[in-house]
Amino acid sequence: MDCDREHGFTLIEVMISLSIFAIGILGISSMQLMGLRGNVYTDQYSTATRLGMEMFERVNNYALNPLNFNNGAFVLPGIALAGWQDEIATELGGDASGTTDIAYNAATRLNTVTVAVQWTGDHQVTFSSRIAQ
Repeated sequence: MDCDREHGFTLIEVMISLSIFAIGILGISSMQLMGLRGNVYTDQYSTATRLGMEMFERVNNYALNPLNFNNGAFVLPGIALAGWQDEIATELGGDASGTTDIAYNAATRLNTVTVAVQWTGDHQVTFSSRIAQ
């Protein structure tokens, strides 16, 4: 009897093909995971930038009022911060926070305003500008 072995695949060939296929699928799923992480970070970065710019604009609007200056130094009214911290925690997670810092330089008569938003780990967005009376 003549046995024809050229029809079909052997078990070893199928196993090698499946192994190569599995390695390819693992590579694709790894790239997909990296893409998702990048999307999450980009979304958080955009949100932090928007929230920081909103506060920065509030500060600039308050700076237009001469009553918010004390001997040349800009004083940010407490109402300007109202709700901003809560909004940051809601949109970026409970460990997120925002800070505003105003430093007056009497020599130059300029106020340096810095607004920063921090979230998850060491991620941070910072805006800085100078305001004169």
